Amino acid sequence: MQHAQVAEIDLLEKNTDVFYLRARLGDADESEFLLDTGSGYLAISEDELAKLKQSDMARYERGINARLANGQVKRVSIYIVDSLDLGGGCVLHNVEAAVLPGATRNIIGMNVLKMVGNFSISFNPSKLTLSDCSANTAEAVASL
Repeated sequence: MQHAQVAEIDLLEKNTDVFYLRARLGDADESEFLLDTGSGYLAISEDELAKLKQSDMARYERGINARLANGQVKRVSIYIVDSLDLGGGCVLHNVEAAVLPGATRNIIGMNVLKMVGNFSISFNPSKLTLSDCSANTAEAVASL
């Protein structure tokens, strides 16, 4: 019997109740992403998209109407990103990303977490545990 790959990723709190983790889109430098289970999609900035497109690591998929955290409905573009490396221990491929005009931070949303077998968040120490990073069982969620 083959065991599922398990990745434990350190979460950063920064003196708030909000968690961040280190991740890498495509071949870009590793950076901090907000972990947001209330967001339906991986959300990236226009600057991040430009870097991915320059390396031919993102392609346009479709446009959607998305409800933002402030309740506003906005038209956003969805791109397929070749790879997303979460914490250096879990690499996902062909991940849908919503591009948010004017955004200043990248967000890990539920579509990413649904691509793994299971996930859990623990405290003391703060960690995100992902099992079976190759499960790729994501379904589209239309809220941001």
